[in-house]
Amino acid sequence: MREFLKQSQIRTAPESTLRKMYSEFRSIANKRIQRLTAAGYGKSRSMFPTIQQIKDTDKIDMATALADVQKFLRSPRTTVTGQKRFMNEFRETMSEKGYGDLVETNEDINQMIDYMDYLREQYSEKLFDSGDALDVLQQGQRLNIPADKLKENFDLFASNLDKMEKLRRSPGGKEFSQSRIDKLIKKWS
Repeated sequence: MREFLKQSQIRTAPESTLRKMYSEFRSIANKRIQRLTAAGYGKSRSMFPTIQQIKDTDKIDMATALADVQKFLRSPRTTVTGQKRFMNEFRETMSEKGYGDLVETNEDINQMIDYMDYLREQYSEKLFDSGDALDVLQQGQRLNIPADKLKENFDLFASNLDKMEKLRRSPGGKEFSQSRIDKLIKKWS
């Protein structure tokens, strides 16, 4: 396999060199994707497009495509061995933190990662403790609530955070009782 180009080299390289490198790296990357899928790790990753598809779309230029495929190939998780190692380490770390029941299978791990990625994407401007988010996922699993429903509920909760910050303590001295939160959720629904 060729050496990877740095970003500055990609910008200055002739298009013919970029095409040749992209084609070579694309072939390697797509074989890795096929191996990952065959080993049960293919998490809905699409294949890298052909040079002709890149030309036809006009949305992606050759330099961006080459940078993307190089980034993919650099990741240790793009090999079956690397993915197995990641899954085992992830499972061990989550078990140590008390979330072992969330990561019993590879599908569970992928679901947890998707859930956390979703929260990061949607709420990057708000600060959410990942432990709290995992507690919600864990409780949802115990109550047989699908992750998609948890995301919807989290969206509802997050969209009303500013209202919750303005609330005063309840007469009993607690900021939020379960019944008070339930009433708020019903009110916002």
